[in-house]
Amino acid sequence: MPECVFKHTRDDLGLYAMFYQYFIKRWESPEIPEYDFETDELVYRGSNGNIARRERFLLEAETMV
Repeated sequence: MPECVFKHTRDDLGLYAMFYQYFIKRWESPEIPEYDFETDELVYRGSNGNIARRERFLLEAETMV
């Protein structure tokens, strides 16, 4: 039976703790860009949190035209 946990505890039993730690590590990673809806750009940030660069976001359908 699946177990849903909405509060993080120090209990390291089960898969929740492993997936939670992986998610937090990826969420805070500067390697993954943010998406700016207003400018349709991917925003890459440096390790200090400042914007390092911006790239126009293109879908595959747009590149084939």
